[in-house]
Amino acid sequence: MNNDTLVGSVFDKYDVIFKGIADPRVAKWVGFGHPFGCLAVISTYLYLVRNYLPKYMQNRKPYNIQRLIQAYDLFQVIACSLLVYRVLSNGWSINYSLELGTFSTTPKELKTLDNVWYNALLKFIDLLDTVFFILRKKDNQVTNLHLYHHCTTFFFGWSTTQFVASGSTTFTILLNTLVHTVMYSYYFLSTLGPDVQKKIAIIKPKITVMQMKKIAIIKPKITVMQMVQFWLLAIHTITLMRYNKGIIFFCVTP
Repeated sequence: MNNDTLVGSVFDKYDVIFKGIADPRVAKWVGFGHPFGCLAVISTYLYLVRNYLPKYMQNRKPYNIQRLIQAYDLFQVIACSLLVYRVLSNGWSINYSLELGTFSTTPKELKTLDNVWYNALLKFIDLLDTVFFILRKKDNQVTNLHLYHHCTTFFFGWSTTQFVASGSTTFTILLNTLVHTVMYSYYFLSTLGPDVQKKIAIIKPKITVMQMKKIAIIKPKITVMQMVQFWLLAIHTITLMRYNKGIIFFCVTP
């Protein structure tokens, strides 16, 4: 295969993906209709948290940004709660379709598209978690797993909006957003002082997997939760594959 043929093949596949498979309803949205916006966000994020910000903070004291973090946590609680309500009220508590990729322009389907995009936007905002760690010089929290988690959740949020923004894909969004609502509620309450921290300490192990290495007794509970989530997603995926004759884009929001 010569270079001209190879280049032509790449462009053909690009057209198939972004002009044939992709959702035409988002073709002209900012950051969609092509992969470059997604790649730019992930590349910029990794450069900032791996290179620029650590060097910037190297000879500086940790910033006191508790008020900012409180506002951020409260915003996340409100935003996640709103998304849970929007997803439930637009299908899960009324009607539900297993059909993928219809790209319908009915009011219900357009609202579903908005909800999926809303989730992608929240995953973009979630990237601030890492920035806050570095500004407070808690670099030990910025592990490879942490970076992988944020990059993949943003990518899956973007790709779900780009390709499969249908009611069936809101299942993982609903599960994830419910967890985030509880998680950020805990984070917000834990900033209100030691008295509040003592009252909510009992729920901490149930919220964060990061505590697994510190509190061995909760390992079985976390494992059970992970297995329940896995099997729920697996059953949901198999059902979608059967309904859609084996053709499915499997987008999971960790």
